[in-house]
Amino acid sequence: MKKWLAGIILVFLVIIDQVTKYIAKLYLEGQDAFSVFPNIFEFCYLEGGNTGAAFGLFRGNTFLLSIISLVVFLVIVGCFWHISKKPQNKWLSFCLVFMAAGAFGNWIDRFFRGYVIDFLYFKLIDFPIFNVADCYVTISAIILIVLVAFSKEEEIEK
Repeated sequence: MKKWLAGIILVFLVIIDQVTKYIAKLYLEGQDAFSVFPNIFEFCYLEGGNTGAAFGLFRGNTFLLSIISLVVFLVIVGCFWHISKKPQNKWLSFCLVFMAAGAFGNWIDRFFRGYVIDFLYFKLIDFPIFNVADCYVTISAIILIVLVAFSKEEEIEK
């Protein structure tokens, strides 16, 4: 993947994440959950924001998590820079762009707000409330695992 294209995609993904968080804060904060599919999926603003990491781990450590988010973002960008030189790594590159966008989107929240805005809730399985950036990271990580698990060593060149 071309680096300029990756940059455009990354910026676009971060904008989508930040716009959805802005809309969630504007319309959901202080309101009851909005049911999209009754008893299955809701828009539910996490009051007070998420000051922790995934599943509420390290709650209240916003400064540390902000630093970790930024370091993870920079490591992912470095990995992308290295592997994107090979055309056969296009899918790995694509996953890294999504991961970087998720890390950066949540870093923006931690740095500027002191918490991450979460508003997506799968009520059916009582899954913790999450956001679009979390989706980027989770889905791309799953795809990355599948790509690595089912590819031959020579297909993933360093």
